[in-house]
Amino acid sequence: MISYINSKKAFYKELEDIEVVSFDIFDTLLIRPYKKPVDLFKHIETYYKVPGFSNARTCAEIRARIKAGGLDKETSLDEIYESILPEYTHLKETEKNFEKNVLKRNPLVFELYEAAINYGKKVIAISDMYLPKEFLREILNINGYTKISQIYVSSEYKQNKDSKILYKIAIEDLKTPPEKFLHIGDNLIADFYRAKDCGMKSVLIPKISDEKSIWKKRLRKCKNSFESSILETLFDYNQACRKQTYWKEFGYHLGGPLAVGYVDKIIEISKRNQIDYLLFVSRDGYVLQKVYELLAEDLLGNKYIYAPRILNLKCFLDYRNAKGYLEELFRLTSDIVPDFNLKHLSFTDEIKLFEKNKEHLKSFAQKNLDEYLKYIESLNINGSRIASVDMTTGTYSSLYFLKKIFKDKLLLGFFSCAFSNTTEFLVSLYNENIFSESDTPLINLTEFLITAPEAPLEGIKDCKPVYKGLSRYDQIRIDVYKEIMEGILEFAQDYKTFFSKYRVNLSSETVFFLLQEFMNTMTYQDRKKLKTIYHAKDIQSSAYSPLFKISTFKITLKKLGKVLIEIKTNIKRKLKYYIYNYTNKRFTKGKKV
Repeated sequence: MISYINSKKAFYKELEDIEVVSFDIFDTLLIRPYKKPVDLFKHIETYYKVPGFSNARTCAEIRARIKAGGLDKETSLDEIYESILPEYTHLKETEKNFEKNVLKRNPLVFELYEAAINYGKKVIAISDMYLPKEFLREILNINGYTKISQIYVSSEYKQNKDSKILYKIAIEDLKTPPEKFLHIGDNLIADFYRAKDCGMKSVLIPKISDEKSIWKKRLRKCKNSFESSILETLFDYNQACRKQTYWKEFGYHLGGPLAVGYVDKIIEISKRNQIDYLLFVSRDGYVLQKVYELLAEDLLGNKYIYAPRILNLKCFLDYRNAKGYLEELFRLTSDIVPDFNLKHLSFTDEIKLFEKNKEHLKSFAQKNLDEYLKYIESLNINGSRIASVDMTTGTYSSLYFLKKIFKDKLLLGFFSCAFSNTTEFLVSLYNENIFSESDTPLINLTEFLITAPEAPLEGIKDCKPVYKGLSRYDQIRIDVYKEIMEGILEFAQDYKTFFSKYRVNLSSETVFFLLQEFMNTMTYQDRKKLKTIYHAKDIQSSAYSPLFKISTFKITLKKLGKVLIEIKTNIKRKLKYYIYNYTNKRFTKGKKV
């Protein structure tokens, strides 16, 4: 019978009559943030831009094992790099540095390690690995495993766990009867059965990578296998280590990769263009600023700034050549210009009416602009090379507005994606594809994922934001978003934990593939939860519509119902036919003719 450890309490029972507790290292004591070991080599190849390294490193290990006597024989890192092409030999220390930085302790197993230490047991490690023993000890110490008395590694003894010899070496070296050993690992053959064959007691730790999840299925079709490998490992880590609500999980799996991928690009482009200050535009910049402050090594000056479309309208009377914007201006200033109460005008007539009364509105605009300039002054923004950060754009309205405020100091605008190009400003898009109206559902999803738990803004007064009254839809969105944001920040923290030094830079292709795949494979629970979310499309935040149209799903259910009824009817017909034939044959067989 296979024994699993799922709790500290169960572990204490296993420790009775045990003197030595031995742990496997990889995927047990330590976690590598890759689905496959070869992904480490791909990471080195992409990070240092050394084409061909991943394949060369894999082939070198095969050659080193064959030289040692066969593919099942053990080798060492030194021997592997003696078998590699000379142009890659300098990367041996690089590989060790990567291992040192990306390997992190398994929080579930670390609890068991501490329990064994507290119980007064001798703790050792037994591992099949080409890395040298002292290097592994260094990594274990970095991750808090400071009381491991001995390490038995295959690269040193040229024997592995599967041959049982590595276990026998440990038993003989410690001069302890095998029945006094308890071995813990994740591999059914090498860790569980082979340790048992040597007379040891053994238990299995479920692999984090064995966690089943629809999120991992959604990544299987992704073309970038390396980035999807990274995401799968982080998803596994999250699922194994935390209890999640629906919305936290939603934020972790979708908002986390989107925010981290986008912010990493902001960091890279800012450095390249010598940006010295970032303005995170409300409401989209709220969580992006938090992710930026978590991930950036050289933190630039930055502020969360209110610069919505309505302020551009109120301060500069700039209606962006859009009927909806102009009608909102009419609503805001109807007490100043009574003619603005006129309804059912064409857009052309509205423009003529605006131009006719433009002079009357200048004092209204100046008053709002003065309030806004006082607010800007209170922020103490001291950058000379400034960039703004926003999400999706159609008309680049936030950039237009902030450019009027900061003039030549504002050099660049960051956007996650856009519905149009601009030649007027310097912009950087996370997803460089220009989106169309058919992409609106996908864009709505990104806007819901990256926002703020705030009400819509009405204006600025006394250097503080003035919010509109909360609708019930806004209240639902705000309550939900607090949990989504927790998930996003947990993803960013996990990403930082594993990749603080050697970044992955999640591409927009991978992230938007995941977003689209989510939309293509939404479960009943996804649809039920998202059905409650409404968003305001108009500038006055008053016309609410569902984030997604769920009607397609209902139609599909109806179609499915019709198909099932048809199948049921056909089965009944066939059964009647076979029963009739069978009984008719029996009757004919017994009848004399």
